[in-house]
Amino acid sequence: MKTLYSLLIIFYFGLSSDLFAQTSPKILSADVWTEDMEERYELLKNEHRDLFFKTDSSIFEGEFQRIKSKIPHWPDHKIIAKFARLAAQTNDGHTRLTIPLQEGIGLSQAHTKTPMPSNDQLVFRHLPMDFYWFEDGMYVLTAIPSLQKHIGKKLLKINETPIEKALVAVKGLCDFDNEYGYRLIAPSRLSMLGILMALDIVGENEAVLLQLESEKWQSLESRLVQRMKGE
Repeated sequence: MKTLYSLLIIFYFGLSSDLFAQTSPKILSADVWTEDMEERYELLKNEHRDLFFKTDSSIFEGEFQRIKSKIPHWPDHKIIAKFARLAAQTNDGHTRLTIPLQEGIGLSQAHTKTPMPSNDQLVFRHLPMDFYWFEDGMYVLTAIPSLQKHIGKKLLKINETPIEKALVAVKGLCDFDNEYGYRLIAPSRLSMLGILMALDIVGENEAVLLQLESEKWQSLESRLVQRMKGE
């Protein structure tokens, strides 16, 4: 019989509350964000071979205009997340906004290294864990040394949001061509503090609470071996 137990891990990032408790952009001005978004949008339309081959151009344009109108009322991290969502709406797994992410245990988001922004306040913080989405749920795949004892444990909740709902919420921010691509990208998106904030999964208290469940009799290593063997 399986022996299951759950525990809570609390991450406190020590960020200034002003950074996320915003009703307007503070790192860059609304005018600078608007100019940057317009430039990126024109780049998408001009450089992409067929930007609207999987999406309706009028719907895409309408969403872009809606984002522009909201820029003065959104914090910086939400503006980044919304434009990442817009890029993902092309439904093309090779078209994405590479979110600036602190270097560390995070998985690569692109085929080539993307230059970091000059202002490090625009860099998204990464949870000290990475996850993998198996058929029966999401599990801790890697972690910083002090948390490696939790590798192989199943993620049940992020704060008060069950992981199943979190995966649905983050789907629109994932660039993918098929279900496998979504299952690969979603865990990395949910490892970003700015994304969790933008999705209202984590509030302004700056603490991230992960509820984990572990099957003591089965290690993640054995699960990965089984998966590679097709068992």
